[in-house]
Amino acid sequence: MNPKTGRVKETKKFPEYPEFNARLQDIESKALNVLRNLQNDGIVPPN
Repeated sequence: MNPKTGRVKETKKFPEYPEFNARLQDIESKALNVLRNLQNDGIVPPN
């Protein structure tokens, strides 16, 4: 895993890394949308 990006690195042992990283990106995007919607509704989740 790349600690800067939070994504997996390309390796011969893990040829599916592009699909895995795309899935991580999708999850991150959806989580950020939920957070943005909560903030727009005036709800501030605790840290």
